[in-house]
Amino acid sequence: MFSASHLEAHRPQGYFIGKYHKAFGRYLEFFLGYFYGNIPELGRTAHVRLHHKENSGPEDTRNSLGYDRTSRLDFLWYLSDNMWTVLGLAPYAYFKARGDKKNRNRMLWGMAGYYAYFTAVFVYDWRIGVLFVLVPIFCMNFINAITAWVQHAFCDPEHPADYFAHSATVLDDVNFMNEGYHLCHHHRSSLHWTEMPAHFERIRDKMVESGSLVFRDLDFMGLFLELTLFRRMDVLAEKLVPWAPMNHEQKLALLAQRTSVRTMD
Repeated sequence: MFSASHLEAHRPQGYFIGKYHKAFGRYLEFFLGYFYGNIPELGRTAHVRLHHKENSGPEDTRNSLGYDRTSRLDFLWYLSDNMWTVLGLAPYAYFKARGDKKNRNRMLWGMAGYYAYFTAVFVYDWRIGVLFVLVPIFCMNFINAITAWVQHAFCDPEHPADYFAHSATVLDDVNFMNEGYHLCHHHRSSLHWTEMPAHFERIRDKMVESGSLVFRDLDFMGLFLELTLFRRMDVLAEKLVPWAPMNHEQKLALLAQRTSVRTMD
């Protein structure tokens, strides 16, 4: 659901064209999303118009620059803070502060629809509300927080706004819909997922220049486990694919530098 709704968010017509678009164009976000804890407009508006504009930089509501990405306690703080984004409140405040009336109103209507659904289910039966509304939204928050935490975990302290530097690429034998090419997705968000490997080769020089990090034999959940839960930097150093020859100690030093807390100015 997470992956499918993400793809739908980046498609102006959803998955359908013509007359089918009118009925099913935003089917995942505006119908199934209610049952999966995904508030309408978090994809089409908050993700595309906010996250991809800010690229997890200092102004992004989902950036993790102010946290120690190797700390389990910091992740719990980030998880609680991310709830404001999942509820739509942080994106709404972002658009309001910038005078973006169109996207602010989109978020407002998305929140209103979901909150009405939330209230109606709890009024009908609070036990159903807990199991089928509250639990899904907490699960969605957890999934969103993990992905945002690790996909942009390796910030260059000297260039915190450089998304080439802090957008990680993870390559594994099973790379579902090429989601591991996260930097490629940020560089060309409209690119079809089948074109990601070729695009990775096209932007290689820029990646080298920015010091973008690439890991082999790893997926994003594995990256979260090794980086934050188990804090096994030795394992990450072994899986890191440097652009120039580096020994193990140099890799460890680089990872430590790129995951340190960045004070928000």
